[in-house]
Amino acid sequence: MVQSFAEQLDGCAATEHGWVQSYGSRYVRPL
Repeated sequence: MVQSFAEQLDGCAATEHGWVQSYGSRYVRPL
């Protein structure tokens, strides 16, 4: 569940949020 979210966010949120790359599958917030 977290891995799937991290991968999806890594592509979209990673550029907007940026924190996703740092935390990754640690603090993944559902958009």
